[in-house]
Amino acid sequence: IELISPAVVALTISEALKRQPQDLLVGLYASQLMAELPPMSIPLVYFTDGAAHDIVDLYPQFSRLAPEKKEAMVRSEEIAAARSDLIIVHSAWAAQAFVDKVGVAAEKVHVLPIGSNFGLTSPGLEPSVIEPDSPIELIFIGRDWERKGLPMSVKVVDELNDRGVLAHLSVFGCDPPASVLSENVTCYGPFDRAKPAEARDVEEAIIRAHVNILPSI
Repeated sequence: IELISPAVVALTISEALKRQPQDLLVGLYASQLMAELPPMSIPLVYFTDGAAHDIVDLYPQFSRLAPEKKEAMVRSEEIAAARSDLIIVHSAWAAQAFVDKVGVAAEKVHVLPIGSNFGLTSPGLEPSVIEPDSPIELIFIGRDWERKGLPMSVKVVDELNDRGVLAHLSVFGCDPPASVLSENVTCYGPFDRAKPAEARDVEEAIIRAHVNILPSI
């Protein structure tokens, strides 16, 4: 499949803004596109979850790229970041990376935590007590199970049981191959928090759990 180049898309955006001016232009995970934009008078906002300096060696879809492609990603983001009036990320870790590795002024980077705007659990939730003869309950919630570390989570639970510590892992949000799981794991698959019954199932599992495990790569 041939994709339209960022330069062509940038030109299209520029022409559209000439016909219908806007007050603000926000680039969502679009560093290559923003790097190609011609000079603009409107403020630019770059929105991403992490600096390319870090992501190119962490995410499998990027870490397998040729060195020159990784370098191009990093350089594009540096250009986009320098042109942006505001950079929004999801964590203090990512914000610091833009300051230390990309060279952006700290006052230009802001943290906006990602996630839904409603709680999963009821107010006043008390942690479950670990009973001496009952298993330790762990919960894993994640869609991108490989990158979020499900194999490591399963390994942890299996290791606990091998050492004589009863432990069980409940998995929500994904549908991994059976070969990834073990007899100490129950996988409930994807869920939709907009559906009351499914949201309730997840909440009850969180209440039962003693540990929320998410060893993201």
